[in-house]
Amino acid sequence: MSRLSLFLILSIVVCVSADYDVIDGVLKMQPLILKRSSHCPIPIIGHSCPKANEFTYFKCCGELNKDCCETFQTTMSRLSLFLILSIVACV
Repeated sequence: MSRLSLFLILSIVVCVSADYDVIDGVLKMQPLILKRSSHCPIPIIGHSCPKANEFTYFKCCGELNKDCCETFQTTMSRLSLFLILSIVACV
């Protein structure tokens, strides 16, 4: 438990002492904004991709961008990476 506490304290110290340019850069990436699904290849003559959720969204891919491909939300991939790194650090 003490390692976890130490890790959390160090994480807070690093975040507080981070340069404001780094924090502004992260906020500009809009990590909490979920991407939405689209119409492929265009809304007028294309077909609608399935609805996006918290974990995945659909984007156009394939020949002439006429197919819908499932992709992980950026927020979920970053959260998964952070969770894995936290578990490794605690072990």
